[in-house]
Parts: sequence; structure tokens; C-alpha cells
Amino acid sequence: MSEEAIQATAVDAISCKIYAVKHGYYEDDALLKLLSRGTDTERKSPEIARGTWARVQGTRQELRRFYEKNASRRKVVINCGAGFDTTFWWAKSEGLFKDGEDLWFDLDMEAVVRQRIRRLRMPAAKSLVSSLQNLKITDSKLASDAYQIRVLDMKRSEESAKLIEEIKEEYQIDDQTDVCLIFECVLVYMPTETSGRFLKAAADDFENLKVISYEQLNLNDRFGTVMLENLVQRGCGLDGIDACLSKATQIQRFERVGFRHVDSLRHHNSGEIER
Repeated sequence: MSEEAIQATAVDAISCKIYAVKHGYYEDDALLKLLSRGTDTERKSPEIARGTWARVQGTRQELRRFYEKNASRRKVVINCGAGFDTTFWWAKSEGLFKDGEDLWFDLDMEAVVRQRIRRLRMPAAKSLVSSLQNLKITDSKLASDAYQIRVLDMKRSEESAKLIEEIKEEYQIDDQTDVCLIFECVLVYMPTETSGRFLKAAADDFENLKVISYEQLNLNDRFGTVMLENLVQRGCGLDGIDACLSKATQIQRFERVGFRHVDSLRHHNSGEIER
């Protein structure tokens, strides 16, 4: 599967999110500031809009649980394959993210990161970055005290594991820190051996780790087969399909690399995996 095809999925996802926000399915002011101009928002079917709502609400629900459990502890969120996601600003607006203590990293492929940073430099997004302390921006990286955007190609296992280790050491993430990894429709585009190596590295590095993974199930039924055929026609196959055949295969993906508590909930509910 080509990098271009993977990157196109980020554009598809954000187009669906903008449509859902503009039509009242949920609120995301930061998203509209970042991307409403110049983004294709052609009409989506009600099924797609509801599915987008479910994806966003499920992730937000599990994030709220993450922040509210042991609320006094330091929290670190690492959003892998983040695309143009704006959940960081939602967490701040909800009073979940603690400035001066918590950290948030949005990671994605270089081409996506560059597009996102270009958007954040536009006047419409000024209010999103104006509150970030000690802000430094290059074409392919944003750094501040609380929030960062960095390049990560998860298909390169060694580089991915190295970045996770660097984050742990640089920001002194110890056993008194709670860490949450987010994957929204990300792992399915990677061979299961590759994603497994990344997940194992994260599980080994972080003592208190939660994973939120929003992903497909039952891709071997008729609906899943049709969806896969459509994606293949666009040059966008699903290299990680083996883990998406059933609830059992999704759970096994995490248990194989050392996660002890794994749950898989359907659609508008959310999945929670803890080490």
C-alpha cells in the first residue's frame, strides 16, 4: 500500500468530520478553524455522518475516562496517525488537560504533518496556537511546553520504537505517569507483525499504558468484503486485515504483545486496552 494512499485516508476522515460538525452531529470549533476553508465537504450519507459521530464520541468517551481515572496523576497522550485531528483542543476546552503538567503528542507521516503545520500558520488558526507556551514551529515539527506535532512513519518499526523511547526519556515519563496511545483507523493499514512490534515496544516502555483503538471488525463478512474491494480499487489495501476478522482477533492482537486487560466494544461504544 502506497504512502499516498494512506495519506489520502487522513483527508477522507477529516472531510467526514467537517461535514458532521457543520451538520450538527457534534461540536468541534478547533476543527473548523483549522480546516473549514479549502477542504472538500461534499454531501455525505447519514450512515457516514453517524459513523463519524460514533468514532469521535467513542474516542472522546475513553479519553475522558483516562483523564478522570487517578485524576491527580500526570497524563501523556500520544495520538498515532493523528492526521488533522483536533482532540487536543477538545481536551483543553473540557478542562481535562492540565497545562503545565500534562503532555500531548500528535504523530503522523511527514507529508501530513507538513500540511497540518501549514494550516496552523494561517490566520484562521491563530487562536489555536496563541496559547501554546514556548512555541517553536518548523515546516515538519511543532513544539511547545504542552503540545507537539512530530513526524512518525509507523511502518518503520525501529524508528517508531526509537521515537517512543526518546519521548519517554526526554519528558521523564515514569511509573507515576499515565500514558494513552490513540489509533483511529490506523493499525489496519499496517501488517500485524509491524504494528505488533510497535505495540510491544510501547508496552515495554510505559508502566501505566492505555490504548484506544477505533477499528473495523468482521471484515470477512459481505459488508467487509465489499469495503475492502472498494479500498483496493483506490490503491488502499488493508495490510492489517488479519487482526480485524473478529472480536477475538482484535483482542489477540494486544494480548500477544503483553496487554493484560483487553476489551472490544462495537461501533459507537469504545474499546479500552490497558497494560
